[in-house]
Amino acid sequence: MLEDEVSKFFVNEREKKNVGAWGIDGKRKQTLLYSAKVMVVGSDILAQMTLGNLVGLGVGNICCVDDKLISDIDYPRFLYTTQQGTASLIGQPRVPSIIETLHSINPLLNYFESCDVFNPSDAREFGPDVIINATNDSDSKRVCLEYCMNSHVPLVNISS
Repeated sequence: MLEDEVSKFFVNEREKKNVGAWGIDGKRKQTLLYSAKVMVVGSDILAQMTLGNLVGLGVGNICCVDDKLISDIDYPRFLYTTQQGTASLIGQPRVPSIIETLHSINPLLNYFESCDVFNPSDAREFGPDVIINATNDSDSKRVCLEYCMNSHVPLVNISS
């Protein structure tokens, strides 16, 4: 069944190039990416660029977690600028706007969101294969590390 879902995914040149880039076993490797679950903690520009790359690679299940709101210092940002501009979004949570933009980039992937700080129970519910913490927040990094150590989930910490 997953093979059928992945076959639907290979509808445009971007996805075909992804398979070609993997070499001789490209379709199997792309299928593994399509079935992967990646949780990204954070919504600043580093997290947004990471999310954009995950979408471009065809990671099938992406969860973004952060409690930050869009503010006037955010204008303009990569993933939550609308046609009306960021000004119309001031005071709104960042994550839903980011997810909406990701969905417009590739509607064939599955997106999940949490407008809260990283919470181990949310992580257990999503069941990530890997967590990427793209915050500069030491408390967030500590809680993610504890969860990942206890749950045997790989953690990638990135900071700007």
